[in-house]
Amino acid sequence: MAYYLYYEKDAAVVTDKKVYTGLVKIRENLINFKSLNGELSSQDVYVIEKDDLALVRVNWVIRSKDASKKKLAQGESIEVLKKVKGRWIYAIDHPFGASDMLSAAVDKNNK
Repeated sequence: MAYYLYYEKDAAVVTDKKVYTGLVKIRENLINFKSLNGELSSQDVYVIEKDDLALVRVNWVIRSKDASKKKLAQGESIEVLKKVKGRWIYAIDHPFGASDMLSAAVDKNNK
């Protein structure tokens, strides 16, 4: 599935103290994320909608697909979504934004 299609063309993804901007960079980042080859599960903590914007907080975990269901990654995300043509897409995606507030201090020149 082309997950990057859920992002607005100039969206930003924050991870590893870097900001990935635009669909090409976001796609590259998602390929690395998907290389974990696990199953993602998530639970919304809250969703606050205002007109065509939404602030979302999610707890998520990726577990191995084998019988062990080993935890491969987990986080507490903060996301800003925008409604475009009736469909919610990411404007800002910070998969670890609520997990580690230090990661919010990113180097904006390191895109």
